[in-house]
Amino acid sequence: MTATAETTEPVDDIAAEVDSKGVAVRTIKELSETAYRARPEHSVSEIKLVPDEPELYWGRYIAKLEEYQVTITPQIARGTAIHEAVLQGIPPKIIPRDVLSKSGARQGNTWKDFAEEHAGEVWLKEDEAEPLKRAIESIHNHKQARAILEQPGECELSIFRRDEYTGLPLKHRLDKLAKAGGGIVVDLKSANDPTELGFPFACLDRKYHIQAAAYFEAAEEATGQTPEAFMFIAVQVEPPYICEVHQCTEEMMQFGFTKWREALQDLDIRLKSGDWHRPTHGHINRLNLPRRAYQQF
Repeated sequence: MTATAETTEPVDDIAAEVDSKGVAVRTIKELSETAYRARPEHSVSEIKLVPDEPELYWGRYIAKLEEYQVTITPQIARGTAIHEAVLQGIPPKIIPRDVLSKSGARQGNTWKDFAEEHAGEVWLKEDEAEPLKRAIESIHNHKQARAILEQPGECELSIFRRDEYTGLPLKHRLDKLAKAGGGIVVDLKSANDPTELGFPFACLDRKYHIQAAAYFEAAEEATGQTPEAFMFIAVQVEPPYICEVHQCTEEMMQFGFTKWREALQDLDIRLKSGDWHRPTHGHINRLNLPRRAYQQF
């Protein structure tokens, strides 16, 4: 009888570290953005979909249906390029003119080969990169933004942990954890309106308060101390390229913690039950116009 060698699964050092220590931290040198995204833990961007869009969560992350996946829009590409430039010092990558079509479009076999060779990377045409350069310049010209970014600390820091109440495995990618004082969690955002009047609406619409709470909690677990603040650096990627720095209030953070906890509990229940319908599914809803429609009367 011939003995067959046993095959063993490779050890997941991050999962093992979380199991033994409760948390695992990796710098960008230790874990690339691609490797981070490929990991199986739940991210904040996934979890915050669950309360309002459970069907979308199911299609994108459970069934993994192609038509449910995120399309890389020009806005997403711009945001990625700004992050690379500001946080990693990588200037916007310009597409060589000879790989574009005669009209300057992303078409033709030469472009197809180039795109396949650089899959997953953000490459821009010269006219697309110019607004990004202006936005990046605006960030560096903002005294407080520049001071925060120049603080010692880690950019693109990955933190892995397990939620103590639900047991869900979690992953977070912090734009920067500055070491100033007790620590400052910094998040860089491109925004249509980064001002003190407009940005709060973007925070509510995109659930940035939930992200702030989750990242704050992760930083606390990773460092063993409560961060001093959570700050957003918001910049406009079109004229007049306004840059503003916003520190989250205690009220905003507490609201974020509440909604983060609700989203985690919601996800835990749905993963166990397999029910991915919103609460109104199967019911008849009462329909009326928004109240502002009747104000003229």
